[in-house]
Amino acid sequence: MGYQDAQAQSRVWGSEWESKQPEEQSMLNKEARYIDLVRIKRSKNRMWWVVIVWALTFYIPNFFLSSMGRMKRPDVQMAWREKVALCLIIFLMCGIVLIR
Repeated sequence: MGYQDAQAQSRVWGSEWESKQPEEQSMLNKEARYIDLVRIKRSKNRMWWVVIVWALTFYIPNFFLSSMGRMKRPDVQMAWREKVALCLIIFLMCGIVLIR
């Protein structure tokens, strides 16, 4: 018995996805699977950043991220590690400011 919104009465406010034919929906899903990947040469700054990130998150194994965190792709795992590293750097800097 929760809140139920009324169906959209016009195509302007309705969902575009609902108006697609089943064939078009399957075509959209197939096209999304084949995305071209472009390899970019890593710079020295990027390599240093990766070293710092791994130094700050070495205690979190990859199998933990893939099984418990549901992060199967390596790029998603690296993005998560970078976020954790940024948080650790921020906490460290805040701690230094508070101690002074």
